[in-house]
Amino acid sequence: MSVHSPILISKSKQLEGKYVTWLQPNHHFLTLEEPAWFVFDQYKQGTDKEEIAQLCTERYNLLPDNSARFVSEIIDGIENLTANAADPTQENLKDLSLSGHSFEAFSTHYYLIGEKNFGFRFQSAELEYYLHPLLKHLETKIISTSPVMFELFSFDNRVILRRDNTILGNWSTNESHLTKGTAFTEIINYLYDKTRNDWMMIIHASAVTNGKKSLVFPASPGSGKSTFAAMLHANGFQLLSDDFVPIGRTGKAYPFPAALSVKEGSVDVLSPLFPSLNQIETETSHTQKQVRYLSEGLTFEKASAAPVEGFVFVKYQPGTSYKLEEVSRLQALQLILNEAWVSPQPDNIEFFFNWLPDIPCYQLVYSDNALAMAGISQIFES
Repeated sequence: MSVHSPILISKSKQLEGKYVTWLQPNHHFLTLEEPAWFVFDQYKQGTDKEEIAQLCTERYNLLPDNSARFVSEIIDGIENLTANAADPTQENLKDLSLSGHSFEAFSTHYYLIGEKNFGFRFQSAELEYYLHPLLKHLETKIISTSPVMFELFSFDNRVILRRDNTILGNWSTNESHLTKGTAFTEIINYLYDKTRNDWMMIIHASAVTNGKKSLVFPASPGSGKSTFAAMLHANGFQLLSDDFVPIGRTGKAYPFPAALSVKEGSVDVLSPLFPSLNQIETETSHTQKQVRYLSEGLTFEKASAAPVEGFVFVKYQPGTSYKLEEVSRLQALQLILNEAWVSPQPDNIEFFFNWLPDIPCYQLVYSDNALAMAGISQIFES
């Protein structure tokens, strides 16, 4: 007897004896190993529970009751994951009856990146602070005849992002990181004439290039990745982006010239490299951290998209002079997924699964800046 599986589409990749599996209905990644993988594979093909249990009894020499219980647990878990799954690309686009809604702007700013001109209308000083400090070095008085206009405003206790009267998303006031990420995504779509589906992934990371290839430094806040990327930038490498790295379907990291957020603890380290940092006023970010926004030398024209040739998971740790070692692709995948939005398009998932195993991945723990710089230079030269 066969049944139709509720899984519409899935993609899988074998890594180090395990199977990384993506489920389309809720854009969920699983890591499975035998015999759970066998159960999943049979279930996906439409085989019913009883037949899968019998196959497991024969294949793995299990007692029938144990086999039936194990199969039920695996399938029930999968069905719970896929039940009532919302389309993740639409979850923040619900209709809030905003047709023709207008508001009085606190400020309007126009920005120029390359030859692309766009504007932002902010309803309040608080909403302005979501984005403008990171973009103000790009502000311009050159305004095209009909510039693309983004708007950030509040409605019904939600923060709304709109472009040319089309709602792009809405969030609660405590989801500023999602608001900021979506706004940046819409900006890069405009800059590079792309849509959200054209990106393989967008990752919370810093990235630098030597002009031929790039390295990406994914890490959680407070790891020191921005400071390290700034040091690399001051030592001959070009900063592609800080905190927000878009990677296309060809495996290239693209420049995004937002200012670099320098926390107060890093000012002493970076001010000898960037003297202007001492003159930059300390501000309280929308996440309530004390930062200085550094834009010195971060011009869009100096960098171009470069193939990603490595991920480096960086951690500044006093007492550890320097340690650089490769990490497994499976471990790297799990770390990347913790910090990334990966496109839910099946062809992008397939490219991602086939692309990542060929990318070297490293763990860098350091307190000696010179040794860390030398280690990264060696990776670029390899």
